[in-house]
Amino acid sequence: MKPVGPTRRQAVLALAAAGIMPAAQTPAAAGEPARVACTDWTAAETLLMLGIAPAGVIDKAGYARTMVEPALPPAVVELGAGWAPNIEMLQHLGPDFILVPQWTVRQPHFPRIAPVIVLQNRSAALDAIETAKRQLPELAERFRAPRSAMEIATRFDADLQAIRDARGAWDDRPIAYLNLNPDGRNVSIATATSLFEDVARRLGLKNAWGRQAHIWSFYVTGVEQLASIPDARLIYADQGPRTDAALRRLAENRIWNSLPAVREGRVTRIAATYPYGSLPTALRLARMLAEAVSRPAPPQPGPVHG
Repeated sequence: MKPVGPTRRQAVLALAAAGIMPAAQTPAAAGEPARVACTDWTAAETLLMLGIAPAGVIDKAGYARTMVEPALPPAVVELGAGWAPNIEMLQHLGPDFILVPQWTVRQPHFPRIAPVIVLQNRSAALDAIETAKRQLPELAERFRAPRSAMEIATRFDADLQAIRDARGAWDDRPIAYLNLNPDGRNVSIATATSLFEDVARRLGLKNAWGRQAHIWSFYVTGVEQLASIPDARLIYADQGPRTDAALRRLAENRIWNSLPAVREGRVTRIAATYPYGSLPTALRLARMLAEAVSRPAPPQPGPVHG
């Protein structure tokens, strides 16, 4: 059953509880940051990076669970599901702008509410990290951000370099970064057009599946294809119950258990990150990757016999 969005009355009450009234009554004052609604977690992450609290965000609970940091202030208004933002709530919120991802489904209602700004994720010439940096000056100026784009980009580069400089005795094996499918037969593997690739390359790490590109960053393949990268370390994202279900099935999968990485304990679990995130997500992923390759992988459960 699909979740039910708030009614008009609930929307008004939510706005009142958050101390926000329709934009016609409380427009952003000159010099103050713009009031921006976000229909994507990366959009919200980008605003927070600029020092601006979003006026509203889709799926706040999902943001807190997946993005983790920077955290959303409690007063940010809930805008419903990402696949179907609550139009009534947006209308009552009355933002100065609506920030949407480049792959968003066309929403004819949005331009009637506020100007729509498209947040690019990557291009043919630039990866996700460079694309994010290039957009910052324009966004900072348009939204009257308290933090400068140069300050943010410089700090990001310094933090990433510090992680790389502290690498010590890192395992230099190529890394296959995976999402495990609950069916226990397939995995999604990060390709050359993934945020993982962008981060790994800057850390001096090699993507074991970097030979292939994919429009959605990850390529779905059977577990048996991992045998083609026998020297790789396997790092998989912890997606909660999905991953737990996958591991139970993989424990009985002879092909999985025959992989050199599994037999030799080169399999590591890390927290999941949003695959289309911006600079804060990239930095969080970098820290987790650095930790993963700096310590021995924990023993993996062997095959389960009936």
